[in-house]
Amino acid sequence: MVLIHRREVIPTVLAALVLAWWLFYPTERDRLDAEAKRLCAIDGGVKVYETVILPPEKFNQYGQPLIPMGQDSKSFGYFQVSKEQHIKGPIDPSNGPNLTRMNSQIIRSIDGAVMGELIGPT
Repeated sequence: MVLIHRREVIPTVLAALVLAWWLFYPTERDRLDAEAKRLCAIDGGVKVYETVILPPEKFNQYGQPLIPMGQDSKSFGYFQVSKEQHIKGPIDPSNGPNLTRMNSQIIRSIDGAVMGELIGPT
């Protein structure tokens, strides 16, 4: 019969509790990931407001449209604008986890109409 002394049980139980806390306690990154998932369910994703057909020369070899970034391109007819919004955590990501919302829009040059947008975390 094996006898377990109280002196041996207490450190073992404490070590098991610390290990369980370390393995299962959510980190700040876990909380921010859950918040990003919640916010994306509310207003995230791709929204298409108007569909247009572009000529083949406006695509690269991979079939992706060559939409200019951040400037009104009269020659192309459309341009892309992206905005980042800091939501939680340190502003500088090197100082720890943070949550940032990205909103990218495709805008028609002629009238400034938003053709579509993509909203999600960065």
